[in-house]
Amino acid sequence: MVVKGDRPNGPFKPINLTEDGKRTLPGSILGFDPAVYIEYVTDPKDPDFEIGFRAYGFWGFQRSMAAQLDQKTMYSLRPGTEIINYLLPASARYGELRDPKGTTYPNIFKGEDLGTFNFFEASSIRKVGNKYVTVYSGYSGPEYGVASSNSTLRYAVADSPLGPWKGGGVLVDSRAPVLNKDGSGIETSNAGHNTHGSIELINGQWYVFYHRPPRGFGFARQAVVEPIKVEWDEKSVKEGGMVSIRAFDPYQENLTVKAKQERSIKVQKSLPKDSILRLSSLPVLFCWLRLLSF
Repeated sequence: MVVKGDRPNGPFKPINLTEDGKRTLPGSILGFDPAVYIEYVTDPKDPDFEIGFRAYGFWGFQRSMAAQLDQKTMYSLRPGTEIINYLLPASARYGELRDPKGTTYPNIFKGEDLGTFNFFEASSIRKVGNKYVTVYSGYSGPEYGVASSNSTLRYAVADSPLGPWKGGGVLVDSRAPVLNKDGSGIETSNAGHNTHGSIELINGQWYVFYHRPPRGFGFARQAVVEPIKVEWDEKSVKEGGMVSIRAFDPYQENLTVKAKQERSIKVQKSLPKDSILRLSSLPVLFCWLRLLSF
């Protein structure tokens, strides 16, 4: 469904609902777990300058789809464009493609390992510097020593909202991987279930937002937020540029987070310091920061 309002907090009115209220109007293309990205146009030479923006829709459950939206409706396909039926490679579990055999991915950079994208659902698009980042629920685990699960957020990077995309890896594993007691391997300290989320820049600091199942109950979702390090370079992705997303070390002495009213919240420690030093060599964000209450 798509609704509109004059303010970000409403009130809202559906714009693609049939009179009987039972279905969407013909031409509504947004599907399961959709997201919309708005690209503002400021170049007078751009054909969309008079409109002022381009709109992109992303959706899909166990299949990644995307399209440009008609700026007049915001729910139907932009005239003269086509739906991208397979944007990111989807997986059935880590490294195992779910999409039909022979599926091609024109919106993925050539040479990328298709088995490392591991799309499951829930796309969310952000612009970081001069690049675009898509964050999504995806399969992870075996690459850092635990079982395959869609309890993780992965990300990919591109030079435009529709790609082509380059895999960025794991953003966060909501199962909270830790070292086992003897330090010989990795184990999980929180139950697994699917997770949705994204990143956002607030007062100069990037954060990742996601959810996990309290007490292992998958029908309840506990909201989690952590500060993260986001770095990028000026080179395009096509030229080898990249966006890197990493965790803060929660054991450094002076890690604080600014909240409203200029309050600062210290991040509490919960593990021996030597444990995090061993974990920090892994290319994955471990959710060690306790919930921050703003």
